[in-house]
Amino acid sequence: MAATKFTVKQKWVGYVTSIEEETFHARLLDQTTHGREEEANIYLQEIPEEDLLLLKPGAVFYWSIGYLDDRNGQRHNEGLIRFRRLPTFSRKDIERANHEAEKIRQAFGWHESDLPITTTNL
Repeated sequence: MAATKFTVKQKWVGYVTSIEEETFHARLLDQTTHGREEEANIYLQEIPEEDLLLLKPGAVFYWSIGYLDDRNGQRHNEGLIRFRRLPTFSRKDIERANHEAEKIRQAFGWHESDLPITTTNL
């Protein structure tokens, strides 16, 4: 028998904007066609149980829809939502990292003009 296969037809990266009793609201960035930003209301029951503790405003998640071909040859429409598990950094963590970077820059005698262009110095 052949293994099951999931074929992605559309995928987004989203972030939670608010949570209601049965749904959460999110902003979505289209990763398939790199289209415009979208909004969605998603039922909480769509979230895997192990991800429910990660559901909070600002949380980043990945949403894929497509179809699953099972071992019996049947095709099922499926949607998969997984929340990002990378650590989030507080403003204090970022300030501390910027302070350390500044100390290193000064230790090497680098000047602001020597640094590559980044979003922080545009």
